[in-house]
Amino acid sequence: MPALLEDEPEFYPALQHIWNWFHQLSNTRGGGFGPAPITFQEIAAWAGLMQTEPTPWEIEQIIRLDAVWFKLQAERDKDKPDKRRGKKGVRNASESN
Repeated sequence: MPALLEDEPEFYPALQHIWNWFHQLSNTRGGGFGPAPITFQEIAAWAGLMQTEPTPWEIEQIIRLDAVWFKLQAERDKDKPDKRRGKKGVRNASESN
């Protein structure tokens, strides 16, 4: 088993629908120079199309999952070379301010 999954917390089946909803919304997220957060407008549009009525608490959990997703993306990407700036976000000598 991969190390990442060894310490995975127990997932409560009663919350599975929120996780599924988050993935549905996350897979359609927009953005110009990178991914955009899931907005209340997108949740409302999604809920209308899916003919579901998430509770305020469920919506809050989707927003919280999105915040965690962004934090994990930032941690994953911080050590990736930035093609515009060279390795790990450091400017190339040929770049001007």
